[in-house]
Amino acid sequence: MHNSLPTAQNILFVEGGLPSPHVDAGSLANLELIMLLKSLGNQVYYLYTGHNPLGSQDALIKAECVLINGSAMTRAQQEVVLKTHATHFAILSRPGPALQWIEILRACGIPTAYFGHDVHHERLMRAHVLNPTGSLQSYLIHKSIEIYLWNMVDVVVYPTRWECDYAQNLSGRKHVVWMPIYDVEAICRLKSELPHCTKPLLPNHQQVSRLLFVGGSNHLPNLDGLLWFLEVVIPRLTVDIELNVVGKWHEEAQLRLQDAANKYLGAISSIKMCGSVVPEVLLQHYADADLVIAPLRFGAGLKRKVIEALLLERPLLTTPAGVEGIDLSEVEKSYLSSDVDGNKFAQAMIERLASSQDENQKHSRVIANHVARLFSLEERLESLAKIFAILKSS
Repeated sequence: MHNSLPTAQNILFVEGGLPSPHVDAGSLANLELIMLLKSLGNQVYYLYTGHNPLGSQDALIKAECVLINGSAMTRAQQEVVLKTHATHFAILSRPGPALQWIEILRACGIPTAYFGHDVHHERLMRAHVLNPTGSLQSYLIHKSIEIYLWNMVDVVVYPTRWECDYAQNLSGRKHVVWMPIYDVEAICRLKSELPHCTKPLLPNHQQVSRLLFVGGSNHLPNLDGLLWFLEVVIPRLTVDIELNVVGKWHEEAQLRLQDAANKYLGAISSIKMCGSVVPEVLLQHYADADLVIAPLRFGAGLKRKVIEALLLERPLLTTPAGVEGIDLSEVEKSYLSSDVDGNKFAQAMIERLASSQDENQKHSRVIANHVARLFSLEERLESLAKIFAILKSS
């Protein structure tokens, strides 16, 4: 056991709303971190600063967390919460909630960690580069907020090393810690539950390749990536496909995808919006897929859909943005990703779909074992020990 790991501490976890793990990778990462803290004997108080229409108390209640509705709290009420629950440390999740609580936490002398999930302003800038017609105001506001938070908290935490280096260089702070955030052991255990493929044959026995995309429209890179795939990659494919999209998509986003599909998909190819699904159904989609795709043109931080597919040893094709932040060899990156170029991505897809099952399994197993080591429990505990060593000395 690491000496600096937190045990029997009262930890305030501040987030924007109740978690929605079935539709939000950030919520799932938060819950995994909370479960890790609870497993060490800590009490976690989950305070939410607003309403999430998709959120639920269920996972927090199951984890025996104390829930606090912190919406519209005055400074005096914030202080009462901190004193009532004898808060030892605080973890602030994402910019908005962090901004609402950082001043009272500093005033009360409570050591605080900021868990940003990804560098929001960098993601916004990358989106602006692809679509220069948009305003830069949101980027500039997020940049000022994130730099302010980096300088106000005791320790900054990000899930990739490049984000840590970026935050450290931009703010000059020394206390920036990398922490792999996913419970990879739980994902790996699901491998044994992967069902058999139920891919049907068409009456004419024509081969249709089944593709899987996991992610919802709340995350802008998902909509951008799928539209790019339909509009730019699909016209260059020489194979018929059935694209299954798993995740919650708003009506307007679904209409945009369907319009693109109607325009660019061939007579046999199709797209199916599967919505949010329970884990068992998601596993069936993974089992049925000939290829999992993540055609992301931009983003920041880790992409859970990529980590999940790799750990489940499923054939995957993504982009450099998709594998960003994962410590892979150049050979592994080349195998898993293709440039954001319609011709190159289409050709890479055709080659992957033509690969034998044995070849795919060989590569997938090696990469899965490597990723499992990168995000192991031991790595997470080591990072957590560093974080709380800094907090205890603050």
